[in-house]
Amino acid sequence: MKTAASPIQPGDVFGELTVLAPAGIQLNGSNTWICKCSCGAICKVSARALRNGGRRSCGHLKRTDKAGVRSGRLVAVRQMAKRENGFVVWLCRCDCGNVALLLSSNVGSTKSCGCLQRGRGKPVRARCPACGDLFEISLDGNPTPQFCPSCAPKYRGQTWRVCPICKTLFPAPPSDKTVTCSKECSAQWRRLTHAGVSNHWSDEARAKCSQRGQTDNLKLGSPAAQRSPAAGRFETNQEAKVWTLIDPSGNEIVVRNLRMWARDHTDLFGKPPGDHSANQISAGFAQIVQTMLGKRKTPAMSYFGWTLKCLPQVPEQPPSSLPPSKRRSKG
Repeated sequence: MKTAASPIQPGDVFGELTVLAPAGIQLNGSNTWICKCSCGAICKVSARALRNGGRRSCGHLKRTDKAGVRSGRLVAVRQMAKRENGFVVWLCRCDCGNVALLLSSNVGSTKSCGCLQRGRGKPVRARCPACGDLFEISLDGNPTPQFCPSCAPKYRGQTWRVCPICKTLFPAPPSDKTVTCSKECSAQWRRLTHAGVSNHWSDEARAKCSQRGQTDNLKLGSPAAQRSPAAGRFETNQEAKVWTLIDPSGNEIVVRNLRMWARDHTDLFGKPPGDHSANQISAGFAQIVQTMLGKRKTPAMSYFGWTLKCLPQVPEQPPSSLPPSKRRSKG
C-alpha cells in the first residue's frame, strides 16, 4: 500500500492515473511524472498532487456536460476538440447570432460574445447585428431579441447568424450547424478551432477498427470491385492514364495503368515482386511528374535511369481498344 512517504515508481496507480515515467521537470517545486489516465489520455502531474489526492485523473472526472447552459445572451452548444492550457473549450452561441469559444470554467459566467454594454446604474444594452445600434434588453435567464425594434420586422421569418471571422450577417436554417458564411471564412475558422488538435489515429483506435473488420456491404462489394474492369486491377480501370516511359536504352514504352504495369515488371528496377515494389515504382515516376509541373523543390527527372517522354495523358479512346502495352525503338 502506498503511503505519503513512499517514493513514486512507474506502475503506481493513483485514482485513475497510472505512473509511466518521470517527466524530468519540476512543477511548483515538486517533481513531475508522466501519467496515463484510464480514458487513455497522457498528462503530467506533480508528485505532490499525486500523493495528496489533488489529481485523480487527466481531468475527465471533473468535466460536466454544459450543453444548453445559458448565461446572459450565451448558450453552450457543444464541446470542441481544441484544448487551451489543458482546459476544455466549448462553442457557445450568442443571441446576436455570433459564436464564442469559452473555457469550461467560463461557461455560465460570461454573458455575451462581446455585444453587451453594461455600466453601473445603466440599463443593459445589446448591439444590433444589422444596423450596429444599441438597444435595451433584460438578462432574466430567457432568450433575448437578436435585432433592435427597428430591424426586427425586416429580418423576421428567417434565422440569421453572424460569421465569427468577417462579422457578416447571413441566413441559415435553425438545424444547420454552419458557423461561417463562406468557404474562405470556414478555412480560417477551422485553423482557429483545430490549432494543436491531433488527427492521428491512436494504436488502440486502429486495433478496434481492425477487429470490427469490413461491414456486410463491403464484404459483398470489395470482391465485385476487384473483378470489375472499370475498378479492379485492369488496364481498363477508369482512373488509369496513358504513360509514355523511356527506358535506360532510349526505348519508349506506352502503358495504361502504371501501377499494374509496374507490378508485372518489378525486375526491370531490381526490386522483388509485390505491391510494395509496384507502389515504389509508381511513386518514383510521380516525382518526375511533379518536377515537370514545377511543384517539386528537389528536381527528379529520372528513376533508376527511366524517364518520361511527357506528362501522363487521359486516354481519348475506349480502354478496351488500347493494347496492353506497345514497345517501339527510339527514332
